[in-house]
Amino acid sequence: MTKVSDEIKEQLSLEQVVEHIRWSDGLVPAIVQDVDTREVLMMAYMNRESLKLSLESGETWFWSRSRQELWHKGATSGNVQTITS
Repeated sequence: MTKVSDEIKEQLSLEQVVEHIRWSDGLVPAIVQDVDTREVLMMAYMNRESLKLSLESGETWFWSRSRQELWHKGATSGNVQTITS
C-alpha cells in the first residue's frame, strides 16, 4: 500500500492546502484517476474533514451528500483507493 509521500507532507501543511482551495458550500469536487492510465475513475466531493483524512491516511475519503456522512472508499467493498499524488 502506497502512502502519500513524506516529501509532499513536508512541502505543504494541511492549512496551506485548505487555504488555496475554492470551497463551494463547504465542498470541493475530487477527481480520481488511475495512476498508470490516467483514466478518470470517479468524481466525488470532499469536505475539509475528508481531505484531512485522505492526506493523513493516504487513502481516499469523501463526503456523501446523500447520506450526509464521511465515506471511506473501499471500506465495505475492499476496493480501497490509495493516493500516489
